[in-house]
Amino acid sequence: MAKAKPSLRFININRLDATNVKGFQVRINDYTPFVRDLTEESLKKAIGIRNQYYIDNHYYVPQICRQPNELSKKDNTRTTGWHGLSYTTPNEVGAPLVISCSVRNLRTGKPHTYSTRVHLFKNETAAMKHARSVRDKNVKQYNAIVEIYNEMAFKELIKAAKAEHKTLQPHLHELKGFDQKRWDKAVKKIFPMGFVSSIECKA
Repeated sequence: MAKAKPSLRFININRLDATNVKGFQVRINDYTPFVRDLTEESLKKAIGIRNQYYIDNHYYVPQICRQPNELSKKDNTRTTGWHGLSYTTPNEVGAPLVISCSVRNLRTGKPHTYSTRVHLFKNETAAMKHARSVRDKNVKQYNAIVEIYNEMAFKELIKAAKAEHKTLQPHLHELKGFDQKRWDKAVKKIFPMGFVSSIECKA
């Protein structure tokens, strides 16, 4: 039985080659089935087990897919009392207080900081409400794009995973990272009218 090449690396599969244990460990969160021996047949079985988990659980491989963001929620560890929002301490005495919130640039999917100057609102409560509103709208639109993006990525990763099972050669690694073209397609599909700004789409 031919041995699997030790130089090959597959996502969610570890090659174990110790004195007392030899084989392939599928590792996806708490799912860790083990296939004995380091043969090509064992590798094929391990890839098949991994692929079936992907399909049965509609699993979005983190190295390929995007994670959704959380909406603003109460968080006592934050000085503002809200998750995703923080105060920016003025560098100079008398400088205006600023509420900063973490949002996403919807054109690129990259993190972005949105600042709300408190003195431009009736009071701090009104400024905080505005900051939360901006952030939550951004999160909802970002997550909507992510959902479409991940569905596109899932179809590609299943195709690549099946190719790995057939050829015993790595293919999934070719999909790792952010794909701007896929992101653009997802944006256009769900927000065909384009953007109001880099952090807001035309709904």
